[in-house]
Amino acid sequence: MAMLRGEHSLASRKKLTLAELANEVMILPEEGSLTQTELVRASSRVGVRFSNVIQATTYAVMKEAVLHGLGVGIFLEDSVFPCSEIVCRPVVELDAKFGTYVVTTKDKTDLRLVRAFIDESLE
Repeated sequence: MAMLRGEHSLASRKKLTLAELANEVMILPEEGSLTQTELVRASSRVGVRFSNVIQATTYAVMKEAVLHGLGVGIFLEDSVFPCSEIVCRPVVELDAKFGTYVVTTKDKTDLRLVRAFIDESLE
């Protein structure tokens, strides 16, 4: 997903392409992250290069950079808590689906804290 401020010129579009994002300042997670790996793979496949990149260490820092108007963030869907000032738009070439799983050993499943975490994760 591309995360943009609501007033960004691309925010009104339903979907974005990597070519449309090529001239934007891109806010990306650190090297080696799944998001960056997928973005590099997709941009190489379609021949798009990003010349203005800000690398951040966490999704929270990336979201703050987007909120402050520094650029467009690329996030895996559901990676950050929604915010009224930000819109998320799918990127056509980044269409791989990823799931989130909560895993624990069977003997820990009934511990109150673990059970509460699992129950909260399912909502």
